[in-house]
Amino acid sequence: MNLSIRPWTPADLETLRALVTGPSLAPSFDKFQGTHGLEHKLHDEILAKPGLQLAFVDGEPAGFGVPWVIPREGRSPMVMLRVGVTERFRRAGVGTALAHELLAFVRTLPLGDAAEIAGSAWTPNPAASALAAKLGFVHDRWFWLMQRPRGGAQEPVWPAGVPAGTDNEPVTPTSKVASMHDARR
Repeated sequence: MNLSIRPWTPADLETLRALVTGPSLAPSFDKFQGTHGLEHKLHDEILAKPGLQLAFVDGEPAGFGVPWVIPREGRSPMVMLRVGVTERFRRAGVGTALAHELLAFVRTLPLGDAAEIAGSAWTPNPAASALAAKLGFVHDRWFWLMQRPRGGAQEPVWPAGVPAGTDNEPVTPTSKVASMHDARR
């Protein structure tokens, strides 16, 4: 197995698109999907595009790694790393090699000593957890994927006896809580 990793270039757009839309990576990279989804991500101002890496095994696209540098007011930035490896090339060291390339890139950035570096997986992923542990990362937080259908929000349904009120009506939070408790009795 001949593994090579190199920085992404604009000429690699369709290679990267094929990776993120492939059946083994699409569920974990859904924000890269759809019309211009990948282009949108590539123009994200927090994407550290010079650090975007592509991995090839025997010349075949096998995965990619992407770093985001997220500014934080009054603190050093947070760096978020994501690695995606196609099913065929998992458990062969491709993800580890990509992660090492991303970490080497991050070390070249003027982030300050207190910068937080994190890895992420969009869906629960034992392989990603194992890779993170292998690299010395420890679990810190969960991110939740919440969604609702496009279009207007549904009207809320209030329990009987609870006044809905608006910002212009004199219903205080205390009276709403009291009304809710009264409605449940």
